[in-house]
Amino acid sequence: MTTTEIFLRLGFALFLGTIIGFERKLVHKEAGMRTYGILSMACSTFMVSTIMIGNNFETAQETWRALSNVLGSIITGIGFLGVGMIFYSKEERAHVGLTSSATLLAVAGIGATCGLGFYKIAAISALMVFLMLTIGYRFEYALLSVLGKDDR
Repeated sequence: MTTTEIFLRLGFALFLGTIIGFERKLVHKEAGMRTYGILSMACSTFMVSTIMIGNNFETAQETWRALSNVLGSIITGIGFLGVGMIFYSKEERAHVGLTSSATLLAVAGIGATCGLGFYKIAAISALMVFLMLTIGYRFEYALLSVLGKDDR
């Protein structure tokens, strides 16, 4: 893998994570552009590093086994990070941070996908996450209102 390809994979992951983090900061969430951008790029780094290590394996099966092990470890690690973002608010009488936690997991997946070189999948995923964060709540509230379950 060339240095240019490494920069492209890590840079695209950083860019997509930062865009999603910008939306989170706009709605006054603690984790913002830097957190989401760095997380996405870090996951991409793990995958690129594993690909580079995998180039030393004798069979493609060993390479894919290593990649799946690293990806599983990323998911586990992000799960712990995400749990730390969720807490129960006595004032709001609700759990807070669920969307941010889920978004961190999505950004980790986007970064890992960039690390594997699947840019189209990463871009589509980032777009879908961004749309869900920016307009999804409107659809949710409209649907709840129609069903008579509006609890805002």
